[in-house]
Amino acid sequence: MVSDVSLDELHEFARVLGIPERGFDRDHYDIPEQLHQRAIEEGAVLVSSRELMERLRASGLRIRKGSPHVTNDVPSDVPSAHALDSVSD
Repeated sequence: MVSDVSLDELHEFARVLGIPERGFDRDHYDIPEQLHQRAIEEGAVLVSSRELMERLRASGLRIRKGSPHVTNDVPSDVPSAHALDSVSD
């Protein structure tokens, strides 16, 4: 699960779902499949892996392994959404 607004928003959404911060990995949370429906009910949008990465890159929040941490700020004209990858682990 990612946010295309801010990491703060992502952490807050994870808290709403009851996902501990230890589930955070650089720029996303892996959430159990059994929470997908609840996440959608709370406002997440189910997208393909490709779209998830496109949204994350476009937001400027993509943090590649080994990269320094980036800011949580995203321009205000970027639409807000939580995205869930539709591919199950």
